[in-house]
Amino acid sequence: MNSQTDTLKALVKVVFVAAVLIVAVWGGRQLRSRSNLANTTSLNEVQQPAGSEEDVLVSRGEILYTQHCAKCHGDEGNGDGEGLRPLSIRPRDFHSPHWRFEKSEKSIQTVIRDGIPGTPMPASKTALSDSDINSIASYVLEIANEKSAAITSTGTSETDLLIAAGFSPVIPARVPDLKLTNVAGADVTLGKFKSKPMIVHFWGTYCTHCIQDMPRLNEEIAMLKDSVSVISICADVTEAEELTEFAKQFPNMDFHADPAGLAMNRFGASLLPSFYFVDKSGTVLGVTHQLKTVKIRSLIEQIVQPDE
Repeated sequence: MNSQTDTLKALVKVVFVAAVLIVAVWGGRQLRSRSNLANTTSLNEVQQPAGSEEDVLVSRGEILYTQHCAKCHGDEGNGDGEGLRPLSIRPRDFHSPHWRFEKSEKSIQTVIRDGIPGTPMPASKTALSDSDINSIASYVLEIANEKSAAITSTGTSETDLLIAAGFSPVIPARVPDLKLTNVAGADVTLGKFKSKPMIVHFWGTYCTHCIQDMPRLNEEIAMLKDSVSVISICADVTEAEELTEFAKQFPNMDFHADPAGLAMNRFGASLLPSFYFVDKSGTVLGVTHQLKTVKIRSLIEQIVQPDE
């Protein structure tokens, strides 16, 4: 009897100890769970950026802008980044009042995504996510509106005049002193034409658009001859005599061959047709792919100073 009682007491002790251990383990787990939850909440509070959703978007956009855009557009969006090179189309100054497209997030997103053909602005395609593109566009619009609001117009700048005439401003550079041959067989250099402003016109015999536009150019260039020299350089012909019969159809145009085949490369031209505006000091100021002679006359009247 005593033996059974002792056994029962021992069993009760074992059950009691086991129950205590189970409760202790369960309690410890609950405490750890609550502690982790508190730490996670605290960590999230630290990592979550302060401010509105728009502030967060702009903040991320600033980081992405610095990584992908500032090299050309500059840290503050002035179009003066260190990645510029002579004869490259000048990156947009986001503070300028003149934009070629609607000044909106949607338009900026489109440019980032699709790029601008014929300029150093590449298409991001899949390199940036839609979220990243939206963030950059938000930041660009933010700095554009912020600075533009603080700018007081003091007149029309050279850049504004170029844009109004249909040109994309380039980083000013001396015009390459190329050696060309005209249809009369004479060797000439671009330096010969520096007594007045010059438009250097690149075209090609294989360029359908170039050929179709020749009749219009021939008529309109006649109205510019007193104020500007228009030099038409054929990009795919090195022997001037090959252009003789073609040139007879357009007597107002000054056709040249490029014997060395280097002219387009020296100008950084990548599309045909291309028209480069050069002031009479021999500085290349802008490029366009569709010459608008009516606006060119206005540009020349305002941007070219008479000889003293």
